[in-house]
Amino acid sequence: MNPPPRHDPYAALRIPNFRWFVGSLMAMTAATQIQAVVVGWQIYDLTHDPLSLGLIGLAEAVPFVAVALFAGHVADRMNRLRISLAALAALFLCSVALLGFSLRPGVITADRVWPIYLVIFLSGIARSFLQPARSALGAELVPRDLYPNAVTWRSSSWQLATVVGPAIGGLVYGFGSATAAYGVDAAIMAAGLIALARMQHPPRPAAPPTEPFMESLTTGIRFVRGQPVILGALSLDLFSVLFGGAVALLPVFAAEILYVGPEGLGVLRAACRWSGSDVAGAGAPSSAPAGRAGAVDRGSSVRPEHHWLRPLTQLPALDCAACGKRHGRYRERGDSFHAAAGVDAGPSPRKGILGECDIHRELERNRSLRIGNRRAAAGCGARRGAGWDCHACGGGRNGCKGARTAPIKGNR
Repeated sequence: MNPPPRHDPYAALRIPNFRWFVGSLMAMTAATQIQAVVVGWQIYDLTHDPLSLGLIGLAEAVPFVAVALFAGHVADRMNRLRISLAALAALFLCSVALLGFSLRPGVITADRVWPIYLVIFLSGIARSFLQPARSALGAELVPRDLYPNAVTWRSSSWQLATVVGPAIGGLVYGFGSATAAYGVDAAIMAAGLIALARMQHPPRPAAPPTEPFMESLTTGIRFVRGQPVILGALSLDLFSVLFGGAVALLPVFAAEILYVGPEGLGVLRAACRWSGSDVAGAGAPSSAPAGRAGAVDRGSSVRPEHHWLRPLTQLPALDCAACGKRHGRYRERGDSFHAAAGVDAGPSPRKGILGECDIHRELERNRSLRIGNRRAAAGCGARRGAGWDCHACGGGRNGCKGARTAPIKGNR
């Protein structure tokens, strides 16, 4: 009796065309994730409006959904490799356009962000054509018996790119600039286009146009409705994507609550993919005391120069072993916390001592300076309501005294 053939986990990767395909998929996905982080932070940094973040997704979703059915019909009738190349070239041009906007001062301002929305709209059309053509093309590159192995590699490479891409985008933006991040995005997108162009795949004979587009569309809808498994899977994916869009609001959390900058935003988006839930980062619980609406989390367990790592330390709070108070959401012991923060905890490391230790005063001072300087630079802004006084001028809820050069910590 002959032994069963040994399983080869790299069987699909031994096909050259499939290797180029996976490389192109990883590069395009990583570049798209980098672009999402940079665009989200740039628009929120300019407008400070959460609605502007929602409009990014709307600008991409509307053309994607509107063209999706026709794009699938085209993928069934034309050369899928050429469609994928054309769509990927359009995405590369969109990345170059965003890079050009960042190189020319004055093109993108707080009152003029529509060029970014226009580029996102065009990229939504390109992705609508790319998705069905590339998915069908991947199935043509491997024999039927290797298809499960190929799907594993495609899914794994895509997941890896969705984790690495946001982290790269946030780090490049935070330690460099928007121009540098867009440059990396365009370079990686170009690499994906080159990898796809290196494929030597003979086109499969196109299906003859035996029925018009509307009749073909009606036939497809009837087929899906008659398959409960397929209909259920599509419906589940539809609702998961719909409610998973809360991740678009992560720039608000990174800028206004965690104070981690674009570096932290990249880590947050990468963590969402790493954990397998797109809404994990957006739904993090707050440790602000009850009854204080609008309160900002005062805690930070990371040195100022490492503030972009703070999302990794947003864990449930424990009382500080040095002073009996809570330093935000940090799970470690108080002495380890003070050592990580680089400040003196005081001479009596016992829980329950009245008064504030040095780290409380340092955190409050840094928080007041950050908020106060931002309000003063914006013409005070007078953040009032829910018991908060203006951080820029000390004015109460009934009026603002006018912005001052030195921020004054508001009373609560």
